[in-house]
Amino acid sequence: MSLNGTFLNDTLIGKHLTVMLTHGDQLSMCNGVQFTFYQRMLGDSDAPKSELSYMSGLELGDYRISNRIIGHGSFGEVRMAINVKTNQHVACKISKILKKKKFEPATEVNILSTLSHPNIISIHSTATFNGHTLIFEDLLTGGDLFSYLIRSSDTLRSLSEAETLVIVFQILHALDYLHSKGIAHRDLKLDNILLSSPSVGSRVVLGDFGIAKLSSGSRNVMSTIIGTPEYCAPEVGFGLQGKKTGYSLKCDMWSLGVITHLLLTGISPFFDENDTMRTAMNARIGRLFLNTTEWKKITIEGKSFVSKLLKVDPNQRMDTAAAFEHIWVSKYRTRLDQVYNNKQVAEWKSQQVK
Repeated sequence: MSLNGTFLNDTLIGKHLTVMLTHGDQLSMCNGVQFTFYQRMLGDSDAPKSELSYMSGLELGDYRISNRIIGHGSFGEVRMAINVKTNQHVACKISKILKKKKFEPATEVNILSTLSHPNIISIHSTATFNGHTLIFEDLLTGGDLFSYLIRSSDTLRSLSEAETLVIVFQILHALDYLHSKGIAHRDLKLDNILLSSPSVGSRVVLGDFGIAKLSSGSRNVMSTIIGTPEYCAPEVGFGLQGKKTGYSLKCDMWSLGVITHLLLTGISPFFDENDTMRTAMNARIGRLFLNTTEWKKITIEGKSFVSKLLKVDPNQRMDTAAAFEHIWVSKYRTRLDQVYNNKQVAEWKSQQVK
């Protein structure tokens, strides 16, 4: 055995590579110490059911798909996979190809293949098999931001203003990059923001570009009603003053306002758990309550930042440039830049496949 490195099931993990352990995995250290990972298993009734179990062990190009399901949704499911040449663990998003589907996986691939940014998910390869599109992309082992907020609790916890600012600052960088290319994410929410590790100050990454849109024309106007109601800008569903005139890249800025509100207070500003339409109507009115108990500990600058993102009229809503210049961000910009460049960007660069 080499005097350097850590081995997973007798295979060298490799420098700067991240792995996600599965029940029964064995870790061997350079000093001869060995560990076996045991995971408390779900009962048969609790285990996620999959119609794609036949893909376990399938090798496509350089990648082998495992039986480990790490996510699922209306699109299909996400499994863990491994690059058999480099031993790098990746996520494999598997989506069924439907002829009449409005938002094809190919659209997500086309958009992501043009992007390279520390705070945006990277794809390594794609394939098609048995009527499915498979996207091999970064594996972020810290989970999503929603899971991070409900850790050790059944309800969303709030974060400190400092921790929130570090997260929001990174999302702003991602949105600034996307919007400069005329791309709207259109489904920005806690569930689609991933963490490189479940620790304070970790790198955050925007994922799930399944309904992202490359805007055309100088006005960057879109018209399709899409997104998650709780995070959806009012103009997406209703337009301005009830007139459906389309919407712009600023729909993502509204979603960022909802996310910032959630991070600071643990409360969604317009959500009605019993009525999706009422959620949309609450957002259309845009009435914010920034004087409640949850907001007492938040600075005036923090409140101002949220309120300027959650402007019903997108013409009055901040874009990424204005958000970077807002006092809540600009006041700490030097320190934020240091952390961002020395930690989060540096981590991303170290993990790029050479």
